Amino acid sequence: MQKKVRLQNGEAILLMEKLPSWSGDRSYFKARRQDGTFCVIEAEQLNSLVLKENKTSQLSTPQKLQLFYDYFRGRPDVYATKWKSKSGRMGFSPHGEGEWIVKDGRSQKEIHTYYPYTLQTVNDHIRTEKYDFRMGAGIYPMLENDTTYLVVIDFDDKGAEKEAKAVVKICRKYDIDILIERSQSGQGIHLWMFFENAVQASKARYLAQLIIRHAMADLGVMNFSSFDRIIPMQDKLPSKGFGNIIALPLRADKVKENKTVFLSDELEVVENQWEELASIAKYSENEIDSFIETLQENLPIQLYKQDNEKVAIELPENLLVTIAGELIIDKKLISKKAMIQLAHLATFHNPEFYKRQNMRVPTWDTPQFMTSASEDENHLYLPRGTQSKIDKLDIDLNNL
Repeated sequence: MQKKVRLQNGEAILLMEKLPSWSGDRSYFKARRQDGTFCVIEAEQLNSLVLKENKTSQLSTPQKLQLFYDYFRGRPDVYATKWKSKSGRMGFSPHGEGEWIVKDGRSQKEIHTYYPYTLQTVNDHIRTEKYDFRMGAGIYPMLENDTTYLVVIDFDDKGAEKEAKAVVKICRKYDIDILIERSQSGQGIHLWMFFENAVQASKARYLAQLIIRHAMADLGVMNFSSFDRIIPMQDKLPSKGFGNIIALPLRADKVKENKTVFLSDELEVVENQWEELASIAKYSENEIDSFIETLQENLPIQLYKQDNEKVAIELPENLLVTIAGELIIDKKLISKKAMIQLAHLATFHNPEFYKRQNMRVPTWDTPQFMTSASEDENHLYLPRGTQSKIDKLDIDLNNL
């Protein structure tokens, strides 16, 4: 059944299943608490402890703003607002006091004092009534000590819904609570995960990466075509600037279009947006470590690491690999899992990514992994350089 409920003390619990009644007149539920422990709770007791829906819907404006601010936490000393130029260009810039200057033929505002991220920022963003907030605001999720209170998996454009659902499925499988949001464009999906305290961005990003790898294996694909990025985008804050931005949800003008709103697992707009936000769990670092350990242990596809390492890939007997300009494998003859494992034989860490990251320079345009594998509707293609690895798998090679 798996239903998430919020208790009056603020704790969110996940009802796992309704248990058989041994007393006849009472019913019980097995529930998972935020700390990862399980308990059995009697239905009448649960009803007295649960936060009633109308209590959330009757939150005052200050309470709603505080709830929003408590979840969507970024750098407290700066935030960004969105703009659109006369030529149609759009983007985010830090919000603050400054002077307009002309640089490289373009007008731009040179900021000398940044405005802090406050409850007033949230209010102005949601209402979009002030001129500077007419296109909403965004936060810088990476703090100065390379930590973050949240991580976001961002899907955009064609295929976003299908691939986002695959990630949601994995999260539900491992009892990981996420908030689902439709992006400003209406074409993308943001999957938010929140933490009780700031954790290292590298750990938050690694958790998101593991979830994505599980989801790709479950769908049987080598990559997600609509996957845009994990936010924060770096493990370490660049030496210059504030890192990347994530647009805040619930922008009033977009909400009217069913954009920047929270969604159900079926990607339908939830009726009570504030109730949905209040029900989302925030995880402790111990819980994050537990999720990472579980996902690592159950990873369906282990990446190939060393040339002398034995590769465990389940393949049919006498699988034929055609050697032409590339190694060609008929996808109909292998499982989806095996296809991804074979593709990983031609996938490796990008040293330039880690070099740039260690230098604390932006990595948004530098992929963490690189692959020479490709596929079409019928075949998987591997570079000839992977033949030595293929030789260890006892596969028949057919030279053309």
